Amino acid sequence: MFIKPCQGYITSLYDNERKNPVTGKVQPHWGIDYGSTSDNTIVAAADGTVTLARANGGFGNCVYISHNIAGQIYETVYAHLSSISVKVEQTVKQGQMIGVKGSTGNSTGIHLHFEISTGRWNNQYTGNVNPAVYIDDPDVRRLQMMLNEIGYKVIVDGFYGDRTIKEVAAYQKANELTADGIAGGFTMAAVEKSVQAIVKSPEPILKPSEEETRMFRPSSATLKTAYEQFLSDAVNDGTIADKWLIDFKADKLSLDDALALKIIVDQRRG
Repeated sequence: MFIKPCQGYITSLYDNERKNPVTGKVQPHWGIDYGSTSDNTIVAAADGTVTLARANGGFGNCVYISHNIAGQIYETVYAHLSSISVKVEQTVKQGQMIGVKGSTGNSTGIHLHFEISTGRWNNQYTGNVNPAVYIDDPDVRRLQMMLNEIGYKVIVDGFYGDRTIKEVAAYQKANELTADGIAGGFTMAAVEKSVQAIVKSPEPILKPSEEETRMFRPSSATLKTAYEQFLSDAVNDGTIADKWLIDFKADKLSLDDALALKIIVDQRRG
C-alpha cells in the first residue's frame, strides 16, 4: 500500500504519551520520525495529489498528499523539510521525489516527521494511524531477521509493531542500552555486532559427545540421507561447524546432539 518515504532508521515512534523534545511537555506524537542519512531525499509513499506544499506552523516546510487506495481516502504528511519539490494539485507517483529532509518548524535536528491519516488530515488528528504498521520497511525486516538469529522471537513482516518494539526493548535492556524499543543507529549497530559474534564464533555451541551411548544412527536410509543433507546445508550457510557433519558421517553423533542441532539451526534461521 505505502512505501517507506525516505532512507533512514525510525528515531521516534507513534506514541500518545511522548515527551516533546522541543517543549519538554508530554503530548501525543501522531506520526513517526526518520533520522538523517547520507541520502535525505523524500518520496511520495503512494500515488496521489498534493494538497499542501508550504511552511505550516510547527511542521515547518511540509507536504500533504491525498491518496485514493481501493476506494479508501488517506492523506500523508511530510514535515520539517529543507526544500519542497512539488506544488498543490500536482499529481505524484509512488516513489517520486517531493522534497528533502530538514529541520524547519519545531525540530531539534534533520529528520522527516511522517503521518498517515484515514480520510483527510485534520488538526484534531482524529484519523491518524500508526504509519509503522502500514509500511513494509526493508530496514525493519533486516532488524527482525537479526533479532531472530540471536534468540528473540519476531515475525519478519517489515512492520514496526508492538511485538518488534517489545523485543527491541528486551534486547536493549539486556545489552545496557536505553530500553525505549526504538532501533535507531546505536541499537542497529549493536544488533549487527551480536549477530556477527555468533556467525564468526570459532567455537561450536555444543561440544560433540565422546560417549558411545545413545548414538544417532538412523536405521532408515531415507532418514539418514535427509539428516545428512540438513547438516550439509547448515554447514554451507555457516550456521554450524563442519565437525558436526563429519561426526555424523562417522557415526559419532549422539542422539541428544542430533536433536539439539536441529533446534539450534531452526532458531538461527528464524
